Amino acid sequence: ENKLTALVCDHKHESIVCGATYPVVWHLQRPLPSQSDSYRGHTKPLVSAIYNTTFHHVVSADLDTVIIWDVDTGRQVFSFCLRHLLGDDDDCLVSLSFDQGERRLLVGTR
Repeated sequence: ENKLTALVCDHKHESIVCGATYPVVWHLQRPLPSQSDSYRGHTKPLVSAIYNTTFHHVVSADLDTVIIWDVDTGRQVFSFCLRHLLGDDDDCLVSLSFDQGERRLLVGTR
């Protein structure tokens, strides 16, 4: 199965490299925006990111926050924090997945 398992952004070459059973390089057509004071994305390291083919969104998660991104515009569609649902400071998000119909987001925690 050729399922995406790795993704990295190469700022120097303005490209994204993703991998499954083999690597694929996507060259960006516009430069990546630099992080500024108005940045509203993740503030902690990412633990997972997945693509939804039904809605054409990327869903990313850090230790306690999930953000849904519009692939075409790069803008946030929605975000939510799960810190209040996690037991203690050692608990965190560890994985994301969709159900078979890609309509429900599944979030794994520890």
